Amino acid sequence: MPGRLRLGANGQDVVLLQSRLNGLPSVLPLLAVDGDFGPKTLRRVKEFQAAMLADGVVDPGTWSKLLDGERAPRETLQVEGRHLRDPQGHRIILRGINLPLLDDWTFPPDSKLADLEQTGANAVRIQWYIDYPQRNRPAYTSADLDAFLTQCKSNRMIPILGLWDATCNSEPTVVNTRLIPWWTSDEVVSILNKHRQYLIINLANELGFYRWKVAPPAALDEFKDAYKTAITSIREKLHMPVMIDAPDCGTSIDAWVTIGQELIDHDPDHNLLLSVHSYWAAHDGMPHIESAVAANLPIVFGEVANKQDEEVEGKTQHCFYDLDGLGQNQPPQFGFTYQDLLRTLKTHDIGWLAWSWWPDGCQSRNMGLYTPGSSQFKGLSEPFGDDIVNNPDHGLKVDAERSSVFNQGVDISNSANSITTAEGGTRHDPEELAPDRQVDLVTWKDARNADRTLHLGAYLYQYDFSFNDGQQVITRSANDDAFGHPGFGYVVSHNNQNGNSPLGKVVPPTRVETTVFLGGHHAIHRVELVYDRSREDGGFGIQIPVVIEWFVATGRDHPVWAVTWKMGLTANPQNRDFDKFRMDVRGPYGSLNFDGAASRNQGDAIGGVAWGDFGLKFTTTDAQLTLRSQWTYNTPNAVCFTQAWTANENAEMGIVQTRVADKEMGNPDRVVGRERGHTSAEDFPDRGNCTLLGSDNRHYSLPCISGWPYQLMNFDWDPGSSKPAAEATGTKLIAWGSPYGWLGAPAFDVFDGSASADGRDDRSYATFIVLGPRFRFAPEGDPAGDVATTLKEVEALNAATLGDVLSGSLVTELARGPGASHLKSLTQGYNDTYAAYYLRASDNQVAFSFTPAIDTVVKNPIFVVQDYTTQELPDITVDGNPLSVNSGADAGAFVSLNPATHELWVTLNATIQGPTGIQIRA
Repeated sequence: MPGRLRLGANGQDVVLLQSRLNGLPSVLPLLAVDGDFGPKTLRRVKEFQAAMLADGVVDPGTWSKLLDGERAPRETLQVEGRHLRDPQGHRIILRGINLPLLDDWTFPPDSKLADLEQTGANAVRIQWYIDYPQRNRPAYTSADLDAFLTQCKSNRMIPILGLWDATCNSEPTVVNTRLIPWWTSDEVVSILNKHRQYLIINLANELGFYRWKVAPPAALDEFKDAYKTAITSIREKLHMPVMIDAPDCGTSIDAWVTIGQELIDHDPDHNLLLSVHSYWAAHDGMPHIESAVAANLPIVFGEVANKQDEEVEGKTQHCFYDLDGLGQNQPPQFGFTYQDLLRTLKTHDIGWLAWSWWPDGCQSRNMGLYTPGSSQFKGLSEPFGDDIVNNPDHGLKVDAERSSVFNQGVDISNSANSITTAEGGTRHDPEELAPDRQVDLVTWKDARNADRTLHLGAYLYQYDFSFNDGQQVITRSANDDAFGHPGFGYVVSHNNQNGNSPLGKVVPPTRVETTVFLGGHHAIHRVELVYDRSREDGGFGIQIPVVIEWFVATGRDHPVWAVTWKMGLTANPQNRDFDKFRMDVRGPYGSLNFDGAASRNQGDAIGGVAWGDFGLKFTTTDAQLTLRSQWTYNTPNAVCFTQAWTANENAEMGIVQTRVADKEMGNPDRVVGRERGHTSAEDFPDRGNCTLLGSDNRHYSLPCISGWPYQLMNFDWDPGSSKPAAEATGTKLIAWGSPYGWLGAPAFDVFDGSASADGRDDRSYATFIVLGPRFRFAPEGDPAGDVATTLKEVEALNAATLGDVLSGSLVTELARGPGASHLKSLTQGYNDTYAAYYLRASDNQVAFSFTPAIDTVVKNPIFVVQDYTTQELPDITVDGNPLSVNSGADAGAFVSLNPATHELWVTLNATIQGPTGIQIRA
């Protein structure tokens, strides 16, 4: 349990406190999750303690009630500091498109929304008029608005409804005399409150002047006062976020630095978004972004465009200025480009909406293309539409995350033991190579119904867990202040020509996203990045897209780490021949204090290491790992793995592949034909001779340090390190390995040389990340540690059979891994990406038999049912007996729904020992 907290405290426990308080109902504004226990946090604590002793001290009793309490959702989106959050407290970064809805005279009924949805946008800013300026426009009604907002919900896009009637009107008082009466009318209020959970209202498009007036300070005061009056009127009836456009047709971001906080403080709901339109051909707004961020203001860029219009002799000249650097029209005065802006906004997690989808008077600004006279969508415009949607750095496809707010109302709610997420604050790399980054705390209940928490961002910073060692329950926290390369779960790739091998943690991710499926018993933390080999010399500009997923599930102890290297999308500007520049993979990679040491200098020495290839296991047999350690490499083995344990503390860490007999894993270059199949006491070819692997002229017992199939802490004894052969190590580095050529080569030899494999296209694999005890005190039971247990479990998962499939079918093909476009074949429906069995429902039901292999058991198997189209808990029977579902730790099954993919995820809370009949149906 976290420690005692009071006013003035700071740190990760305060972050957890603030996140938990934000998930509870309150009349007070959401807290900034900054890790500082200030007066606002104190007020929220005392509010929570109303039924207890409200002293503001977070003691064990307060923590217990806080951590066990239900997180009641709010009714609207809510602004917290700089950021927008959904009713459950999850952060939303707006990434969307403007839709000139009423300028499209085919609306109603046509709206182009379905085409826009395909871009991946998570928000749409909607043009609306009280009175459209052209009287011959076809009629529209409030009912049409209601229907369109419902379409936004169905398409999982946050609607931002704005009024265009006073666009670029110089007088801000118009907001109260003309627009607020519409916003607060009974008919409109009824419609807006119907959609309040996911709606933002933009009171007036581009209303009011400030810099453009003769007396700017007085004009800004007039603007501020007008909007204060408007906010007061709105809050009598509406409580969703209010977006206010900056003055001077939206361009004056500096106005928000001056008056933004005063407007926020005036709002009783503290629920304002301050919008800017970046038509900056003659105004340098970029420096003010940093000022707005420093002031913690909720800035949003409501319009971002590639071209800017201009009034010339009283007439609008469309596309007059280039804001895209293409040199087609007039250049902007300060060299502004929207591309530079989007890169800056991504750095600061600031929302934006592109102008515009269709129709617009400037043809180059239209993102969508349509056949004249019809609504037939022809595709995205070039280059603007394509760049906004598909740019690998800032495009909507890679950078827009749909909000979980649209999951509300689905009849699969969380239970007491569901997975939770919370903001974990900012973490610092002890090695000072990776930049400081935000992390999420992902907490799930393991097989003992005990909490396990991953501190995840672009990689793993810390892992908190507990285990029963047969005598007592041990609580352990594995942090990243460890010798080696701190942090874990990033990718690394070496090559056979030079020393180029950048650490993946230094590469900024293009996306980091945690998704807890509805019901809360299965979750995926996804990291996308482009592995840039030119982060070090000798990279030749090679850039490889990578997708990493961490998968956790209620009832399962160890997370799955899965990866796809998308070689088919690799940038290779110098056309290096990957049959000569042969690359391997060594992720998951990194160092954690898996012994629970508070810091690297307090850590235990390494007691030994082990690894397994497709057929044999290597293990050291001494009390401490040194170059003189004795070993065996002749024990039968079926699952590839790596493992290290400490000399004194009962602790180990391992990486265990989720499939069996994979000959493509492990680097065979040294050990095959030499150490493999022998022991350190035996004679074998090249025994003690490491000169073939470089300048290592030493003689020692261990396999040559440059030739281990999987990288561990072996390079502590590099010939250049001067580390004595008999000296132990405290380095906790654990990683993976493969043959050179596994990544990109048209052909490479598998581990035993019996065949070749193709290293092109999508390259994927998955592993369990195992931390726990090296052994258990179990005189009458199994003394094995967690790595040995996981190896047996993987063998059992791969050996089980599914048969007698009725009312559905086994899935026989799936994507090779996370983010992969190429397929792999499945055996018995088993998908090693998540260590789960896949079936396809017929009419929302499937029935089958599940049979473990002889002398094996399968503990808490996971079944994924595709084509499950209802949104309610299923009925599940095992051998004809109904199971309780999502009823707590003792439930017969833990179930989640991924509505985006129509997949039902089911964990049976049981150990299956023999043939078992299972039926799952809506």
